[in-house]
Amino acid sequence: MRIKAPIPSLLLGTPIPGSENPYLAAPAWELEALIDLSSECLVDGISDTFLSDAVREFSYRLFRGLELDDECIRLRLHSMLPPYRLGVYASLTSVIVYGAARLYGEKLSTLEVLELARLAEVLEGDSSFHAALEALRYATLEGSVAVYRNEEEHSKLPSKAVRVNVLRIKDAQARVSKDSVGSDVYGAIIHLMGVTVLEAAIRLREGMELKDTILSLKPVHDAVTLAVWGLAPSKENCLWTLDLPGSFAEACIE
Repeated sequence: MRIKAPIPSLLLGTPIPGSENPYLAAPAWELEALIDLSSECLVDGISDTFLSDAVREFSYRLFRGLELDDECIRLRLHSMLPPYRLGVYASLTSVIVYGAARLYGEKLSTLEVLELARLAEVLEGDSSFHAALEALRYATLEGSVAVYRNEEEHSKLPSKAVRVNVLRIKDAQARVSKDSVGSDVYGAIIHLMGVTVLEAAIRLREGMELKDTILSLKPVHDAVTLAVWGLAPSKENCLWTLDLPGSFAEACIE
């Protein structure tokens, strides 16, 4: 079965350990893949070893969790992948769950795919990481710009996608915590980032263009990312967005 799906990017919202804030995600690239049932879990076309192994392990956990012990999925990519690994992982794992269901004659809703993906998850992270990952999966499955916080708070947004170019990937560790700055200050940082994403959603619903919305609110995103992770973008149209656990991508809006 041939599947085409968007690869999304997080464009607003930075993870703050222990929080569950919303994120704004949007389609930025596209993948095309062939998916078939197989006796082994096979992934062809991913050069990044960690990413390839993670997708293969996700497939294994999915099929074993469904008690399909003698079957798995073979995924063969027919498109170039961007260097934004979390977006690629989110898209591929969404495609695997959706495609596997279709191969068995079932058509799952977006929330059903998210639930099954959650059960098969292999990447480790706190609540802020997993909210970001699910925001990316939601944008993939809906094929739309979207705001997502959890399975009860999410929405597609009426906006066109933008072109994104990833300049570099960088490891980072959180440099503030509830203990280091106090619960009130830490809570204020979380609240500031959360309401900024919600403001973006409101502006998009009112008809503002996606790029203009992101760039107008980017100073707040940048300030929180610098405060929590010590990362500052190198260009005016770039921001740091979460990549695989422990790393960030500098993504530039074209």
